[in-house]
Amino acid sequence: NIVIAGVPAKRAGAASAIQETSSELGGALGIAFLGSLGAFIYKMELEPHNVSVVAQDSLASAVKLSRVTSDVELLDTATAAFTTGFSAVAAICAVVMVLFTFWIRGKNKSKK
Repeated sequence: NIVIAGVPAKRAGAASAIQETSSELGGALGIAFLGSLGAFIYKMELEPHNVSVVAQDSLASAVKLSRVTSDVELLDTATAAFTTGFSAVAAICAVVMVLFTFWIRGKNKSKK
């Protein structure tokens, strides 16, 4: 609403389209980056355990392989690696949110 309110009425459609596109692109890039980071951490956590390349592909692959081979240790290792990757990404998101909060508050204080 802020974007649309800041432009002349005849340009409201274009402003809305740009705002929507920016929002979708930002979301897609964020998901791609954070998902890649989580997958990278998952693989790095599994590397020292000499886990099969199939299991390193994804948690779902590790679960399937552990069921086929009845390898409980593989399942535990893969689950722990996934949890570590997910937790790291969540922590990064929390830190970024806090930093943006302080940055936005600083910008608002300087305007007054």
